[in-house]
Amino acid sequence: MSETPDIFRLGGYRIESLLGRGGMGEVYLAYDERLHRHVALKRIRADGPVEAQARARFRREAQAAARLNHPAIVQIYDILDTEHGDCIVMEYVAGETVAALVKRGPLALAQALRLASAVADGLGEAHAKGLVHRDLKAENVLVTSAGQAKILDFGLALPLWGNSPSPALTQEGALLGTVHAMSPEQASGRAVDHRSDIFALGVLLYELVTGRSPFRGANLLDTLRRVTSEAPAPLTESRSEAPGELVALVARLLEKEPERRPQSARLVAAELAALAVRVPIDVPPSLSHEEEPPRPTPAVREPSGDEPTVSRALAARVAPVPPASAPEAPASGDASMSDWRPEEGQALPRRPHWRLVERLGEGGFGDVWLAAHAVTGERRVFKFCVEAERLRALQREVTLFRLLKEALGEREDIARLLDWSFDAPPYFLESEYTAGGSLIDWAARQGGLGAVPLETRLELVAQVATALAAAHSVGILHKDIKPANVLVHTVPGGPPSIRLADFGMGLLNDRSVLEAQGITALGFTTADGEGASHGAGTLRYLAPELMNGQHATLQADIYSLGVLLYQMVVGDFSRLLAPGWQRDVEDALLAEDIACFVDGDPARRTSDAREVAERLRSLERRRAQREAEARTRLALEQARRRRALAGWGAVALALMLAVVSVFALQAVRAGEQAQAARAEAELRRQQADRLISFMLGDLYGKLEPIGRLAILQDVGDKALEYLATVPEAEQTPEELMQRSKVLGQIGQVRFGQGRFAEASRAFLESLQVARGLVAREPNNGGWLFALGQSEYWVGFALTQQKDLKGALQHFEAYLDISRRLVAMDARNTDWQLELAYAHSNIASIQQLLGDGQAASSALGASATIMETLRAQRPEDVLLQRELAQVYAKLGDAARSRGALPEALKWFRQNLTLLESLAAGAPEDAGLRRLLGIARSHVGDILLFQGDTRGALAQYEAELDLARSLAAHDADNVTWRGELLLRYEKVGRCQRVLGNLATARALFDTELRTATELLAKSPEHRGWRFALARGHMSLASVDGAQGQETRARGHLREALAVLEKLCAEAPAERDFSLWRASGLWQLGLLETRAGAAAHARTAWEEALASLGPGEQAPEPSVLDLRARLLLGLGRADEARPLLETLDWMGYADEESLRVRRSLIAGGGASTARAGP
Repeated sequence: MSETPDIFRLGGYRIESLLGRGGMGEVYLAYDERLHRHVALKRIRADGPVEAQARARFRREAQAAARLNHPAIVQIYDILDTEHGDCIVMEYVAGETVAALVKRGPLALAQALRLASAVADGLGEAHAKGLVHRDLKAENVLVTSAGQAKILDFGLALPLWGNSPSPALTQEGALLGTVHAMSPEQASGRAVDHRSDIFALGVLLYELVTGRSPFRGANLLDTLRRVTSEAPAPLTESRSEAPGELVALVARLLEKEPERRPQSARLVAAELAALAVRVPIDVPPSLSHEEEPPRPTPAVREPSGDEPTVSRALAARVAPVPPASAPEAPASGDASMSDWRPEEGQALPRRPHWRLVERLGEGGFGDVWLAAHAVTGERRVFKFCVEAERLRALQREVTLFRLLKEALGEREDIARLLDWSFDAPPYFLESEYTAGGSLIDWAARQGGLGAVPLETRLELVAQVATALAAAHSVGILHKDIKPANVLVHTVPGGPPSIRLADFGMGLLNDRSVLEAQGITALGFTTADGEGASHGAGTLRYLAPELMNGQHATLQADIYSLGVLLYQMVVGDFSRLLAPGWQRDVEDALLAEDIACFVDGDPARRTSDAREVAERLRSLERRRAQREAEARTRLALEQARRRRALAGWGAVALALMLAVVSVFALQAVRAGEQAQAARAEAELRRQQADRLISFMLGDLYGKLEPIGRLAILQDVGDKALEYLATVPEAEQTPEELMQRSKVLGQIGQVRFGQGRFAEASRAFLESLQVARGLVAREPNNGGWLFALGQSEYWVGFALTQQKDLKGALQHFEAYLDISRRLVAMDARNTDWQLELAYAHSNIASIQQLLGDGQAASSALGASATIMETLRAQRPEDVLLQRELAQVYAKLGDAARSRGALPEALKWFRQNLTLLESLAAGAPEDAGLRRLLGIARSHVGDILLFQGDTRGALAQYEAELDLARSLAAHDADNVTWRGELLLRYEKVGRCQRVLGNLATARALFDTELRTATELLAKSPEHRGWRFALARGHMSLASVDGAQGQETRARGHLREALAVLEKLCAEAPAERDFSLWRASGLWQLGLLETRAGAAAHARTAWEEALASLGPGEQAPEPSVLDLRARLLLGLGRADEARPLLETLDWMGYADEESLRVRRSLIAGGGASTARAGP
């Protein structure tokens, strides 16, 4: 399909003219011959290969967008699969973009509010259907001649670019034009949801009212900084008459944290509409009479003109030579030369035999075109610039190429410049044409990057590294390494080779080398200074330090090269280097190499591109060496493990205790003997310490997984007696550190037995000893590490006691110590792992304290460290267990935000990893417990999404595990408590599915077991809580079977217990949630009995028990609150909650039945037990 087509037909559409080119393709005006109407036909164009999966995802989302029917959204009519690519047939709208409107100045307040309200209402419609725009901005909103707002491009951007968070971050060359309208989370590469659109709506509203963007800065980095870190100037600076409600609303819309913004676009629409009615009908600020009237714009985005990169620089497809009848360009002295612009078929100024064939792209300087010689057919690439002030990039490219040529000679791996003309407009630069095109074009012709053998991909990256090393050797930084700037040269029957191109953003470390070569420093001004930056490069390849405003170094190019290597390895140029990228790289050595090249600290990256090439070309040799080393380590480890732990019975235990006692007695007596015997006593005391360490360390590690901690009870008691006989003042620092470690091990044993108070005392004593030692030698890494462990265990104990703020203080101390350790030795992987643990622990507490943003940030840091280490230590089982737990925490964080699909993804990753670990250690009881918990997490989300049978399968497998664990170690109170909860979950699913007899049997077992446990420990809160849950579960079955008297009896028992528990532990959220749920059930029973006043009293008390609404509540809590409000007749308050639940995809079968019944006014619904 040509850019200016003759009239022809495509399907049922007659193409009439080219309307324009947008970021994703061309848009044509077409006539629908079946329905007799004009339409806009958009041909989707990708800058790289589009894989089948991505294409299918694009079509699915386009189909979803086609279901949107709202007056503020441009309607999608059809999707065509043609030989020219996928085409979208959409509503043709003649109008003007908001961007064009506000260029003439701000709008009248009433008009601005009405337009923004319409856009917000359109967004609300899309959000309700599960669609997020992701690229809302002034250029994507049209205003018709009738003054109606129309949103463009719903559902069209993301699918072409894999899993990327937004088209602006994935489409090369399109970032600068959109970054000012991005939300902070989108600009930071984090996951986005509908609240990102709400932020963009705030930007749009700000522009409508003030006539300018709230965040646009002097350049890309300045704009990013403003979006993520700065509050915009208040509206009143530009519009003093703006009402306070509008100023406050804009401030809320532009909150940096998504949780602080309005959560519903429809509610914002209503608020804007109400404001529009109240503000006076005014006129916009006065405009100049010389301004031109608006020009109608079709329903297509035009390029912004300030895009920072050329999407297909110096590469092209073969195209036919233009006909000899093409128009000639004017002579260089022609008066019209300053107005010359390149067009297809046109001859070049000062190059009469060269004709323009195809526009390849554009950059900050101007356009890039392929040209062909009219006689010989030879092809070359021309970069045009028509404005002198934008010429520096081309001049700089020439300067750097001349230096490369003078210093290094002609190189096949660096694209050659052939000529340039900077004397008069149009200015241009002429370069050789590479028929293979860019890496993107070449890969597409191979059937996609993934179809190219990995060895070939790695060799191409090694060649890029070699070319980059050559540039670095003469002090040149490229600053824009990416696939579009790597050309592929091919010869028939030979392997492909690369040519590194486009040094237009390059940097020169030392300009004196230019003087030495006699080269004029075109494009480099004195004001730049050495090391000055001449552009930001392409964001996805940009090193973190450049994002922070630091000067570019050799390591910044290495980072870009590392990102390119990652994309080549995974076979996808659209892939961003986001946290968790290691999961995509199966080869551990390659993952290790990439991690080295893209390290966030430039000081830890290599500065030599030759090392990159050498690593890639020696991959197989290094792998063989690594495997040989692993075999050697395994042999040594097997030799150590041959000391079987067999025959550990009563006789062996008694013997070990006797040895401890003898050593302790000898140590005490030695202190009373002559000085000559003291050395021997000291030696024996150290031997006793080592023996205790073995029993409470190595032995603990063997007994804890198989659930036999009771064996260590007497050992711990005897160890404490021994430690009491040795005065602390007489011990050396090494002995004191040993004492601290032993106390920590004793605390762990006590904790495993449920003796929390005794465990806490041991942990605190261990911490005191460790602090004293580190105070003596603050730079002793081993002692500092032990201190970190002590801080952790004290924080852990406080967490179990619900003292979250106290726990956070110790975990923050643990984090600080871990950072100090990594700073002391950044190559120590054990210390890096401690830093990951520390971040994870902080996240757990922050999540419990309700600071979801801080928790997510800490979890991201933890996961990134662990995944990097996993690539380096693939056999480290403990690391994999910890990583699985971080996945679980990420799932919890997503669940708390209501992002159920994301939560399910993380929970399934957690489950998959634990299943793999459990298969290799079937006797590890602790691992089996974690596996059961992982199944519970997956089951919870499936239940929320309405898949009750899928949830039941997970819960039943979890129940089987819990039963086997409880039978294995009857003294383990934690396992017994978890077993009771498993009965409740399986029973609930059976009840929802209508299997009431099965459900009752499970609930009876739960209640009976809790009663038996309470008989032994009447004040145990966990057993009392389980008792209340059992009564509530049975009440739900009784209610479903019409046995309301029995149901009331169970509820009275449950609520009495829960009321006491809430009074004893008001900070324990689960107690108040279950109490609210019990009151909900009681209200339903009262409603059925005709006691509406009693029902209202119960439900109001339930709402009070829930407390004030949370910003990011658990979905089931949000559901309970909505049901209570509906029951109380407060539908207006319930409606936003119900919309949020719908947006989340919350479709719990039982909840839906109840809510529908309440909305219909039925009132009598099946009771639901539990929040």
